[in-house]
Amino acid sequence: MMQEKTQQLSDTTIINKMIISQIKDFKVKNIYFYDDKNEIYNLKLLVEFIENKYLYFDSASFNVTDNADILNQYNWKKIEIPEENTNIISIKEDELTSYFILFSNNDILYIFQRLISSNKWEQNFEIVKKISEDYKEVENYMNKDWIDVL
Repeated sequence: MMQEKTQQLSDTTIINKMIISQIKDFKVKNIYFYDDKNEIYNLKLLVEFIENKYLYFDSASFNVTDNADILNQYNWKKIEIPEENTNIISIKEDELTSYFILFSNNDILYIFQRLISSNKWEQNFEIVKKISEDYKEVENYMNKDWIDVL
């Protein structure tokens, strides 16, 4: 069982390194989210790039696509985007519980899980800016030794 989990994490890391190599030069155009509050883990994020590519997060993994139909698959809500000419520097994860997308302007898109009642978990996100009070805490967490660079 432990060996399977280790292999799964290794495979995820390899896949996500390939993703970063595909998008590292792309400029962010828009960021969207979809969250079906009726589902425990149904957070979806979509980063739209100027180059007509998309980075799609489906609550546990990242994928790159150039299929614009993804914009019509959910009732996406647009969120604040980093400043113009911003690209993604890295994506990191903490064992499928927290994810960090670091942008070139040092903003961090932080995806996390939290317990909201005695037996209900929620997956949520926030964009943490350098001027935020939480920035240092999130940045320190993101840079811990056990956090995997994807």
